[in-house]
Amino acid sequence: MQLVKNVFLNRNKTVARKLEEMLIVWFLENFQLSTKDRMYEVYLNIIEWGPRVYGINEASHFYFSKDASKLSLAESIFLASVIPHPKWFKYSFDENGHLRDFIITFTNGCRKRCLKGADQHYGF
Repeated sequence: MQLVKNVFLNRNKTVARKLEEMLIVWFLENFQLSTKDRMYEVYLNIIEWGPRVYGINEASHFYFSKDASKLSLAESIFLASVIPHPKWFKYSFDENGHLRDFIITFTNGCRKRCLKGADQHYGF
C-alpha cells in the first residue's frame, strides 16, 4: 500500500521493508484502525503532484485554478496520470500553457471508456 510506504517506511527496496509494509497494512485492515476512504484521502493529500505541489486541492489549483470538488472527469483523469511521474508535468503543456494534443487524446480516450455511450464531451 502506497500510503504505508510513503508515511511510515523508508524508500529502501528490501525484503525487510516489504515485510514491514505488509505487517502494517495487515494491522490497519484487520483492526480497522482507519477506513479505506480515509486512507485514500490522506494518500491524495500527501503525494507530490508537481513542483512543490502536494495534495489534491493544491494540484487542482496549480493545474486548473479550481477546487478539487469542481474538477471535470477529464481533469481528474489528467491528475491521475500525474501521480506516477509528478516531475514530468512540464511535458504535458506547450509553450503557451495549453495541454498538448497527446494528453487531450489520452484523457478523452479514458473518458470514453468510463462513459460508454455518453454523448458529453469532457475535453479541455
